[in-house]
Amino acid sequence: MSQIIHRSLRTTPAVAVSAQGAYITDASGQRYLDACGGAAVSCLGHAHPDVLAAMHRQIDRLAYTHTSFFTSDT
Repeated sequence: MSQIIHRSLRTTPAVAVSAQGAYITDASGQRYLDACGGAAVSCLGHAHPDVLAAMHRQIDRLAYTHTSFFTSDT
């Protein structure tokens, strides 16, 4: 049971469990072409090794800081 309030309360959406490249896989094993990602990120795909490596490098340094008080060089 999800705690997310979905756009429609009349249907239950598929439960996404993993993604690779341009595809999302649901709990039943069905694969979907991810055609609903935002324009700024859909070109990256899911789990791209270079993107993951950059994310890990940044998280090892600083995961988050609120922009009301700080800035950073990355």
